[in-house]
Amino acid sequence: RTLESPSEQPEEEEGEEDAVFFGRWADFWRLRLMPDGSFPSGQILWHQLQKKIADQRQRTGKGTRTQSSANFTHLGPTDIPTNGGAGRINCIAFHPTNTNVVLVGAPSGGLWKSTDGGSTWSSSTDTLATLGVSAIAFDPSNPQVIYIGTGDRDARDTYGVGILKSTDGGTTWTTTGLNWTTNQNRVVSAILIFPGTPSTLLAATSNGIWRSTDGGQTWSQRTTTYAMELHQHPTDPTIVFASTYSQSGGAAILRSTNSGISWSIVWSNNAVNRIALALPPTAPRRVYALCSSSSSSSFYGLYMSLDTGSTWSQQSSSPNILGGNTSGTSSSGQGWYDLCLAVHPTDSTMLFAGGINIWRSTNSGQGWTIVSYWVAGTSIPYVHADQHAMLFKPGTTDLWVGNDGGVFVTTNLGSSWTDLSSGLAILQVYRMSVTRGSTTPVILAGTQDNGTNRRTSAGAWAQVYGGDGMENGIDWVTPSTMYCSVYYGSFYRSTNSGSSWSSITPSGEASNGAWVTPFLLHPSNPQMLYAAYRTVYRSTNRGTNWTSLGAPLSTSARASYLAVAASDPNTIVVGTATAMYRTTNGGTTWTAIGSGLPSSVSSVAIDPSDSSILWASCSNWASGQKIFRSTDGGSTWTNLSTGLPNVPVNCIAIDPRSGNAYVGTDIGIYLRQPGSSQWVSYDDGLPNVIVRDIELDTATNRIYAATYGRGIWRGNLLVQSLIASIWASSTTICAGDTIRFADASSGSVSTRSWTFPGGIPSVSTDSMVAVRFPNPGIYQVQLVVTSGPATDTARVTITVNQRPTVTISLSAQAVCEGDSIIATANGTGITRYQWNTGDTTQRIVIRSVGIDTLVVTVTNAAGCSTRSATVQCTVFARPSVPGIAVVGRNPFCDGDSVILEAPAGYAAYVWSTGATTQRITIRTGGAYTVTVTDANGCSRTSDTLLLVRRPRPELTVDIQGRLQLCQGDSVVLTARSVPGATFFWLDDGQASARRVIRTSGTYIVIATDTNGCRAQSQPVTVSVAGIPAPVITILGSATLCPNDSTRLDAGDGFATYQ
Repeated sequence: RTLESPSEQPEEEEGEEDAVFFGRWADFWRLRLMPDGSFPSGQILWHQLQKKIADQRQRTGKGTRTQSSANFTHLGPTDIPTNGGAGRINCIAFHPTNTNVVLVGAPSGGLWKSTDGGSTWSSSTDTLATLGVSAIAFDPSNPQVIYIGTGDRDARDTYGVGILKSTDGGTTWTTTGLNWTTNQNRVVSAILIFPGTPSTLLAATSNGIWRSTDGGQTWSQRTTTYAMELHQHPTDPTIVFASTYSQSGGAAILRSTNSGISWSIVWSNNAVNRIALALPPTAPRRVYALCSSSSSSSFYGLYMSLDTGSTWSQQSSSPNILGGNTSGTSSSGQGWYDLCLAVHPTDSTMLFAGGINIWRSTNSGQGWTIVSYWVAGTSIPYVHADQHAMLFKPGTTDLWVGNDGGVFVTTNLGSSWTDLSSGLAILQVYRMSVTRGSTTPVILAGTQDNGTNRRTSAGAWAQVYGGDGMENGIDWVTPSTMYCSVYYGSFYRSTNSGSSWSSITPSGEASNGAWVTPFLLHPSNPQMLYAAYRTVYRSTNRGTNWTSLGAPLSTSARASYLAVAASDPNTIVVGTATAMYRTTNGGTTWTAIGSGLPSSVSSVAIDPSDSSILWASCSNWASGQKIFRSTDGGSTWTNLSTGLPNVPVNCIAIDPRSGNAYVGTDIGIYLRQPGSSQWVSYDDGLPNVIVRDIELDTATNRIYAATYGRGIWRGNLLVQSLIASIWASSTTICAGDTIRFADASSGSVSTRSWTFPGGIPSVSTDSMVAVRFPNPGIYQVQLVVTSGPATDTARVTITVNQRPTVTISLSAQAVCEGDSIIATANGTGITRYQWNTGDTTQRIVIRSVGIDTLVVTVTNAAGCSTRSATVQCTVFARPSVPGIAVVGRNPFCDGDSVILEAPAGYAAYVWSTGATTQRITIRTGGAYTVTVTDANGCSRTSDTLLLVRRPRPELTVDIQGRLQLCQGDSVVLTARSVPGATFFWLDDGQASARRVIRTSGTYIVIATDTNGCRAQSQPVTVSVAGIPAPVITILGSATLCPNDSTRLDAGDGFATYQ
C-alpha cells in the first residue's frame, strides 16, 4: 500500500482488486504444479526438506566446509520499516496461563513467539519447511502442547502440510494424522481444543471440518464444505459455531450441539462469500456475524442472533466498513481476503470489525465508527491495511490485530494503536537489488503487501514506494538513482534515493506485463535499462525513452524472465515458462531456442564471459528436471540437475570469477562448482525458505538472497581452494542397497582415492561410484583428493541397517467359497506390512473365489523392507445349486413311487435320506434335498423338494341280491367311494357306479379320486344257473280209479319243489 501521503488520492489505493489477488496467487502456483497439473502436496516439500536435513547431518569431517562457508546472516528488515510494515500476520494465540507469551503465524515465514507481550520476537520454525501458518491452538491443560494449522488461509500462495504438533512449547514439531498427502492445495483455517477433553480437537479446513479424539493422531471428516472459523459457546462447550467460505456466494453459519460430531446450517446467504463470527463471553445466547458480499467483497451486513443461532436479524448493512476510505462510501472491499470480528470481553454490545481498516460499534453493530486508517498522517490512528486476525488479550481489554503489516494493539478501544511488529522478520520479497562493492550496501526489496523497501548503508529500512513491490534496480555508478515497479509492469524511477518517484513505464504497457515483469540494468552500463512484456524494450537514458527490440512472444504471452549478456549487450534472452527466444543482434531478429526444456523455465542466466553459454532454471516437481545448460546459444541443452532436491528452482546466478553456479530453491540455496558433477546445499544460517532472487557481489565476495517470508539475507561466496567433499545419494540404507557417491570437492582435483569399507567395490578412483553394501553395520567412507602438493580428506558415515525377514503362512492351502484363508506374515521387528492386495495388517483374510498369489513387503523400524516369497492359495467356487429332477408324478398316490435324480458329473451325492447315489426311489412323501460335492471337495445343497403322497380313495361295492342267480334273475352292484370319484368297471369299461348284473362273471371296479389316486375293489363273482326242466316220473299206475293214488317223482337236485 502506498503510505507516502494521504493527499495522494488514497481512495485509488483503497483495495486490491480480485484480479490482482488472482495474479499474486497464479504467480506463485503457475510453476509449482505437479506434472499432471494438480497442486502439489505440502508433504512433498516436507519430505524433501527432511532429506536435506538428514544429508546435512550426515556430512562429517572436512567435507562439510563447503556448506559451512556460506554463513548466512539476516539483513532485515527486523525493525519496522519507516512508512511500512514488517509483513503479514494471519493468526494470533495467547498462552492460557501466561498471556505475556504470544504466538503469531505468518503466511510463509512460519511461527513466531514473544515471551514479553510483543516487545521481542523469535522463531523456532526456521528448520521446518517454509510454511504458511494460519491457525494456532494451545492445549489449555498443558500449554507445552501446541498445534499449528498450515497453509495460507487468506491468499493461498504458499504451502501447507495439514496440522503440526509440538509437545515442548514449540521447540520441535511433528506431523499429525491430518496431513495432506493428496495433490490438493489445502489449508487449515482454524483449530479448536475442547477445554475439558484436550485430546478432542476440531479443525476448520478448505476440505471441511475434521475432528480428532486422540490428540491429533487420527481424524474423521465431519463436513465437506470449505470451513473458515470455529468458535465455542462461552458456557456450553458442546455447542460450536463455524463459518464457511464460498467466493461465488452461499457462505453459511454452521452449529453443532454435540461437540462437533454433527453440524447443521443455521444461516446462509447466496450473496455472501465469507463470514466472521464473534460470541460475547457475557451474553452466552448472543452470536454476531460479519458478512462480506460475494459480488464486491464489500460490507453485506452485520447479523445478530439472540437465541444461540436459531434466528438472525440484520443490524446494519452500511456504511461499507470493509472498504478502504474513512467515510464508508467505497463501492467495493476485500472481505474475501481480510475479514475479522471481535466482541468486547465485558460489553456484549461493543464490536470491532476488521477489513482494510478497523471499525467499532457500541450498539451491537447498528452503527459504526472508524478507529484505524491505513494511511498515516490523518486524524484517524494509523494501522497497516488488511486485517486478518483480531482478538482481546485474555483478562484485559487490549485488542490485538494481525494484518499485512504485522501486529498492532490498542489498550484504549481504538483511540490509539501501537505497532508491536519490531523483530518479526517475515517480509515476503519478490526481487532485490544491491549496490556493488560495499560491505554495507544499499538494498531495494520488492515485497508482497508492503511495497518497495530500501535499506540504507546504515542498515535502516523504509518503505519508499507502496503497493506490491516487484522488480527493482540500483544504479551502481549513481546509487541515488533507483528503480522500482508494482505488479503487471508499472515502473518508476527515483533520482533522490527513493524520496520521490516518476513513472518510466514504456508507453501503452502499464499493467500489461507479467505479475513480476522482468526489468534489469545492463551489467556494465547502468544507464541502459531493459524491460520485457510481450515486447522487449531498451532504454539508453535511464527509462526516459524506450525503444522496442521486437515482440518475439506470442500475442497472449508475457515475459517472465530476461537476461542480457555482460560480454555482448546485443545478446538477449527472453521467455516464459514454455517458450524461450534469443537475439544476438540487439533484437533485429529473434530465434526460438529451448527445445527439449521442461515447460517450467523460471529464470535464465548468461555466462558473464561467454554469451553462447546459457543456464536455465526450472520451477517444477519433476525429479531431475531442475537445471539445464547450453553451450551453443540454446540450440541444445544438457541436464545438470544431479544433487538438487525435487523442489522448484526459482533463480540462478553465476560467479564470473570461478564459474560457480548458485540457485535459489523453495528450501534454500544450492551450489555447483565447475569441477563437480553435483549440486550441494550452500545455505548454512539461512532458514529453509523460498528463495526468489539471488544477487552476487564479487567485489565483496558476498551472496544476497531475497526470501519469500523471511526478508533479505547475506552470505559468503565460496572461495576457491582444494576442499574435499563427498556427495552421497543416501547415508542410511538397508543391507544390499546401493549408494551413489560423487566427488563434490571444490578446486582443481588432480587425483582422488576412495575407500569403501564393507562395500562392493571397496576402493575406486572414479569421480562417481555406485557401491553396494551387502551387510549391516556402520561404515566410514573416505575420499582423499590431491591437487599438486595439496591434499584433503573428506569422510561420511554410512549406516547400513538389517533387513527384516518374513515368511507367509496359510491357515489352509485351499478352501471353498464362503470359507476363508488366513495369511499371516511371520517375522520379527516388523513395523509395517504392505501386501500386494493393498492390506497393511499382519494377517489378511482371503475370501474371494479364485487363485490368489500373495506377496508381502515388510518394513522394520529402520525403514528397511523385505519382500516375501510368493505363495498361492485357492478359494474354489462352490457348485451351483443343484436341481432335483422328479421322474414320476408329484404328488403321487399311496403305494406308488417316484424317482429323484440329481445332476450328473459330481464326485459325490448325499441325499437327505442318507442315500449316496445319483438317483433314488421314493415311496413316501416328505422334504428331500441332495448335497453334491465336486472334484475340489466343495459342496452345495439343493433347494428343498417337497414330495406329497396322496392316500388312495376308499372303495366298497354294495351287492343287492344274490350272487348265484337263476337265469333271468339279476343282482345290483353299487360302487361307493369318496365324493367326486369316478369309476371304471374292468369287465366292460362302464363308468357308472351302479351295475345290474344278469350274467355270470367276476366284477371289479376301479375308483379314481379328484387327486388321480385309484382304488380297486375286491372281485365280485356272480353265477347264473339255467332253469331246469323237471321230469316227472310216475311211480305207479298211470291210470287211477277214484280214491286210488300213485306217486310222482320230480327228480333229485332241486332245492324246492312246488
